[in-house]
Amino acid sequence: MSAAPIEALFIPFYADIDRWHNDPSPLDEGAPPPLVPAVGLSARRARMRPWALWLDGGAYDLTRFLSWVGTGSTLTHERFDAFRISPLAPHHHASFLTSRGHEVRVAPVVNRRTLARLAAAYQPRFVLLSTSFFVELDVLGPAVAHLRQSFPEAAIVLGGQLLLELSKILTEPAFRLVLRRLGADAYVVSARGESALAAILECGSRAGLLAAPDLPATYVLTGGVARPPARPVDDEIPLADGWVRWRGQRDALYHTVNVRSSRSCAYECAFCSFPVNQGPHAVMPLESFARELDELAACQGVRTLVFTDDTLNVPLPRFKALCRLLQRYDFQWYGLFRPQSADQEAVQLMKASGCAGVFLGLESADDRVLANMTKHTSVAQLRRGVELLREHGIWTHGNFIVGFPGETEASAWKIPALADELELDTFCASLFILVPSTPIQARRAEFDLEGQYADWRHATMTSQQATELASAVAGGARRAIHLSDLTTQLFWGTILLQTSGVTREETRVIFRAFDRLRGQEIGGATLRAAADVAQVRVILERRGLAPAGA
Repeated sequence: MSAAPIEALFIPFYADIDRWHNDPSPLDEGAPPPLVPAVGLSARRARMRPWALWLDGGAYDLTRFLSWVGTGSTLTHERFDAFRISPLAPHHHASFLTSRGHEVRVAPVVNRRTLARLAAAYQPRFVLLSTSFFVELDVLGPAVAHLRQSFPEAAIVLGGQLLLELSKILTEPAFRLVLRRLGADAYVVSARGESALAAILECGSRAGLLAAPDLPATYVLTGGVARPPARPVDDEIPLADGWVRWRGQRDALYHTVNVRSSRSCAYECAFCSFPVNQGPHAVMPLESFARELDELAACQGVRTLVFTDDTLNVPLPRFKALCRLLQRYDFQWYGLFRPQSADQEAVQLMKASGCAGVFLGLESADDRVLANMTKHTSVAQLRRGVELLREHGIWTHGNFIVGFPGETEASAWKIPALADELELDTFCASLFILVPSTPIQARRAEFDLEGQYADWRHATMTSQQATELASAVAGGARRAIHLSDLTTQLFWGTILLQTSGVTREETRVIFRAFDRLRGQEIGGATLRAAADVAQVRVILERRGLAPAGA
């Protein structure tokens, strides 16, 4: 069967599977080579050594651990990958572009091994790749090369948060040099991108795109030169009309779907570039979001919603109205939640409307560090909000940052103690990343702050000290279970398990087993004999996630 001609294929993320599992496999036959050279893989594996399980010399994240426990190999790891949850951005753009008469297919969980299947199924004129989930630039160029090899006639178009971030921190010549080296045909540099993508697809072909004289917010690579956009800003689509027409994409949906009811963030935390890139906080009118809920209700099989709103419960009266709206439907839901902006009524409404769990951006267990972060809260306020959630049986995952300016060893060790005191189900203690576009940059002198990204120092700590502390703190809790930031996308991995039928207690058993094993060098025979691993196997069989008796 020949590949079906389509206008555009949207890839929300291109997974770098080689950091985990690059041994010979039948799936590698005809696949492109690994994304980065072996020396690069070795360096990155060294950085993630404390967070991975090292089984018979190979690196395993949680998805590959579960696949191995269930089947004896890593080949089924994608069923545990949180990217199976239907992503918002590509479906949002597909909805908008379809309303403009374009044809867009979404292809989640894409890697170099799955490209052959995609190339056999589709012959797109445009391949749209989001960079929002890329954290390492050295992976992006090879990913573009793989797409070019699989779809040689297509125009390769990149967009997303990584490009937006780079445009803010690099000089214009340096940014254009990066674009040239990445090797795509066009780059949308916009917080939104809807009208820019529409203008690109209206070019009709790669040749039409390369010849287009005036595309909004889009750099076009011609003759080895990244031509800057004549119009640096694309038209903004009103949020009231930004609801997703899901029915037109129902065949591509998983039973769990990412949604949003607002844009950007109501806070301006010193470590976060999200509001810098996304602009002022804005909420979708509830009558518009109700239309989106109606669309999802009409898609049989969609059972769970995951709100990606960065401040879902702000402002609080609007959040309560949202919960009352959700009570009209039969969805369970998860979301990001600010415990300092909660009261008894709000949490009661959450539970009644189907809330199963929340991601809590707690960030620190020390009031002085919270003040440095401009979190506008205190440990006491966080404690009161989390206690309300616990009283109503809502799953809680707490996120903490280790090493922010003002951090000391004593303040970092408050994290596991607070995680246990709050009876968090899971938590993450991750290294502070000094992103150049974040508000903390304006306060460098205040904290004697130097460096960028994962290499920095300030008056009270260095990044190396913080890295070692984060690893130690992760193992310091007695009750709360630590999830590393490499554990199948943290909270979204929890959601994937629980929406696949795994109970809350079974989820804890799985996470506790993996957390015990992370960082260890272990052999297959030893692992099979472990009691907690046997428990995980039983759970996977019970929930239909592994063949019985295999």
